[in-house]
Order: sequence, then C-alpha cells, then structure tokens
Amino acid sequence: MAESSWKYPAREFDDWGVVRASDGYVVCQVSLGGLHLSQSLIDTHRRAGTDPCAPRARLISRAPSMRTLGQQLVSAELALAEGQIDQEEFAGFCRSIAKDWRCLLGEINQSQTAESGEAQGLARPDPCDSPPGNGAEKGAT
Repeated sequence: MAESSWKYPAREFDDWGVVRASDGYVVCQVSLGGLHLSQSLIDTHRRAGTDPCAPRARLISRAPSMRTLGQQLVSAELALAEGQIDQEEFAGFCRSIAKDWRCLLGEINQSQTAESGEAQGLARPDPCDSPPGNGAEKGAT
C-alpha cells in the first residue's frame, strides 16, 4: 500500500490536530468540533503530551492513501469492462484492495483505541496480518 504524503503528527511542537504535507505545509488543523472536553480532561492531555484531536487527524492524514485505493479500483473496473483483465484477475485485485483497505482502517482504529485509552493492556491483532479469505473481501468474486 502506498505511503500517505500527509503526516500526523508531523512536528514535535505542532498544535493539536495539525496535519502537514510532506513538504511541511499545513494541510489542515482538525477541530474538536462537537467534542465538549472538560477543562480537567484538556489539562490531562496537556500533562500527558497527548492530542484529543489525534483520531480525526490520523484519519485525515490517510486521505491520500484512501484516494489511491479508490483510483486503483476504478482502473481495475475499467480494465475489466474493456476486456483487458478477466473476472478472476479482477476478483484477485478486489481481494488485494480489500486487504489494503482493512489495513488502512485497522491503523486508524488502533490509533483511536490507543488515544482513547479504552483498551489499555489489550493487544489487538494487526489487520494487515490476517490471512486472505477473511473479512471485507468475502463476496468480492
């Protein structure tokens, strides 16, 4: 899977929620919009050096990878429609895309879980290590 050209966290002293492009320019700064954090929770994040915007910022930082996967799927659909690949090749490609998509969503989910602290001490399996034939690619033939 292609690396994202957007980074979070990008720099040690960036404000909360800053996502940067590979050239260092700020792509966006995630808002806490809708999250009403108490002053004590904000102070806890400051003392711990954590970012309450991290789950949203990580999701946004992966947008270029998500777009690439979508473009790859559209290209495969066109190749199938034009007879450049057969159904079996297309199905294999869809399984590969599904695995990459699961990896991407798994990375985001793991970062959200780690940031929230809800699952401390619980090891989550790496979605990128799951064997073919599980999860999202079922029925992709």
